[in-house]
Amino acid sequence: RNHTASRTFQIPALGTFLLHERNELVTQYFKEGVEAEFFDSDDELLEKCRHYLARPDERRRIAAAGRRRCIESGYFEPDRVREILPALEEAVLARRAL
Repeated sequence: RNHTASRTFQIPALGTFLLHERNELVTQYFKEGVEAEFFDSDDELLEKCRHYLARPDERRRIAAAGRRRCIESGYFEPDRVREILPALEEAVLARRAL
């Protein structure tokens, strides 16, 4: 199973509230209840939807914090490409050496 997808980062990068299925990986990128919100079950998802739909100011605060996290931590696609390219180049060179 995928634990994150591009939208995991695109949603908060756009300054939009992220409500994501909780998993070990995504909780390493965003602080729960501060920069994003997470759920484990359908019941918790429904509870969080109701909670945040009734509290637009809280939702906007978390969305803004999520965007700041994306900017400060380099969660944009160009940042990921710059991180991945050296590893990819190393793997290609190692393969050629075989």
